[in-house]
Amino acid sequence: MNQKLTPQEKFLKSFFGISEKKIRSLHKAQQALLGDLTAEMLKILSYRQREVIKLRYGLADGKFYTQTEIERKFEMKHGRARRIEKSAITLLKVYYEIFVTLQAILNS
Repeated sequence: MNQKLTPQEKFLKSFFGISEKKIRSLHKAQQALLGDLTAEMLKILSYRQREVIKLRYGLADGKFYTQTEIERKFEMKHGRARRIEKSAITLLKVYYEIFVTLQAILNS
């Protein structure tokens, strides 16, 4: 059966590069843990960054908003949502790399 990915699963696929097959093989507890990790990671962002990421990746209401839609919603100038999204993703990737490194150190 070919089910659609949930917004949370789409975020995991696009941001972390987890394959759709791997996502589907995860147990519910593992998915919840990844969801908790995502929620924790979003806490490091500013309010505006967090809202842009949540809207772009469907984490707010399941709908994936375009950058233009986000700019209209927040009354931003053209291109601002792209810059906010880019800075947020850069920060999230740094945070994720630190998390993975710390996890490797603790597990060794």
